[in-house]
Amino acid sequence: MKIIWDISNKCNLNCKHCGAADYFDNTHLLTYTELENIAKNICKIANYVVLLGGEPFLIEYLYEIIKIFEKSNVKVDFITNGQVDVEYIQDVLKLTNIETIYVSIDGLEEANDLVRGKGSWKKAIIFLDYLLQTKPSNRKVGVATVLNKKNASSIKEFIRFFERKGVNDISFSLLELTGNARKNRNILELSDREIINTLKDIAIISKNSIINIMMDTGSTSLNKYLTAYTGYKFFGTGVNVCGALFENAYCDMNGLYFPCRRYQGKGIDLKKVTSIEDEYYLFDDFLEKRLQGNQSEKQCPLGKSCDKFATVVNNICMNEKMPRLKIKKPTCMYQKENRKYIFYFDNNEYVEYSDIGWKIYELIKKGTDSNEIISIIGCEKNDFIDFIEHEINHNRLEVELIEK
Repeated sequence: MKIIWDISNKCNLNCKHCGAADYFDNTHLLTYTELENIAKNICKIANYVVLLGGEPFLIEYLYEIIKIFEKSNVKVDFITNGQVDVEYIQDVLKLTNIETIYVSIDGLEEANDLVRGKGSWKKAIIFLDYLLQTKPSNRKVGVATVLNKKNASSIKEFIRFFERKGVNDISFSLLELTGNARKNRNILELSDREIINTLKDIAIISKNSIINIMMDTGSTSLNKYLTAYTGYKFFGTGVNVCGALFENAYCDMNGLYFPCRRYQGKGIDLKKVTSIEDEYYLFDDFLEKRLQGNQSEKQCPLGKSCDKFATVVNNICMNEKMPRLKIKKPTCMYQKENRKYIFYFDNNEYVEYSDIGWKIYELIKKGTDSNEIISIIGCEKNDFIDFIEHEINHNRLEVELIEK
């Protein structure tokens, strides 16, 4: 279980895309006792917590709170804007259960400062450099980026810059039209096609990158498209259900616990509750809808669309030529009587295939064009993409691409 906790309701920036800006309130800050209760309640059900805000490093009792997590073997991730002086957080950075720290940087200097404020780039880079120079061997340092009109055109240069810096990860997410982003959508919002093209470029670059590049699209169809057309493998692929309440949950700035950030019902008050399990009945309606949802379509239990890209991606797929595929080596295709197997030695596995699956692999081995394979097999393109996505995610196939 991973808990996302907006631990701070204040920030030292006012970014144009900030979705949390509507909730900042510097006049009502949680007391140490309240923060302590929240942390202890989280420890009862989670083994991982991601601290967000606001700016998490502005919390007065941050060291004490992370020590609570440390005593319960709960790992901690941070996402910070990097605008704080490292001199004041030395004791926090020495704690051993901090696994990852992401610094929010939204493009190269000009693009970043247009969104996050003048001078924020230089301060964030100084902070990032310090983290890289002093991090223990078991800690990752990365960059978190929201894609928008200001940074999309220079994304390759952005990635190459941070490769040279030596970061472990770059995490890309899409703009959500909440808070300040709603007010500034005309200068920040990319069209669906621009988003898809940018994500495709990132996926292609990631194949040869020396660092780990992650993308959170929130779209099953977009994930399938990017995997089948670029070979990009998404974390958690294969989980076709909503993870809320089972794999992840959300705690807001007031200590209220919800299945996810979009949930509008009553939450569990972690500032007070002593037995969080006894309060889960509050989410009975959500749980029932989640279990009854159409899992193949990944329906959201809240009745919201989880896949706003489905139509546009389908139109692109129907009209775009698929790239050529190749089989991961070393492999051995083996038939015994009426049964057909492929041995994948690097995966330490062998897989039995149906006649259609076997035929697809035979054609790929011959170097047959993907669109021609679809014609020969006589299957729907979407079904072929489902099959290819599955095999790529299991490290059996790869896409032949030339990086731009």
